[in-house]
Amino acid sequence: MLSEYKEVRQRDSEGYRRWFSDQYFDVIIWYDREGGSMTGFQVCYDKGGSERAFTRKLERKIVQSHRFVANGPVEIGTSKMTSILKGDAKAIDETVLARLRSSAGDLDEETREHLIERMEEYNRGRSAVDAGQAR
Repeated sequence: MLSEYKEVRQRDSEGYRRWFSDQYFDVIIWYDREGGSMTGFQVCYDKGGSERAFTRKLERKIVQSHRFVANGPVEIGTSKMTSILKGDAKAIDETVLARLRSSAGDLDEETREHLIERMEEYNRGRSAVDAGQAR
């Protein structure tokens, strides 16, 4: 079940940020200010396996991606390197969406459904792109 971190570092350039986490998901949501309009979110999943991240941000237009998370190597006596997003992870598997629905925890229903709807919308768009590439 997702639990909200109560003390999340805030950066003025990012607006207000909330962070929810469990063993499988990290969900980060950006707002224009505390309690304001959502300006973006990132759902990272399968943290112990082949981690991927779906990111959607409202800038001048909606920018969204579904990428693999590449963790840098960890050497004894050094800090973990910053993860980077790379490649195209294609459509989001329906089992991930179902798991997000059942893992809501501290994430309110309206926000959770908004995230899932945007991810399903992305999948519908991906289906059209992937079908076009298969021709």
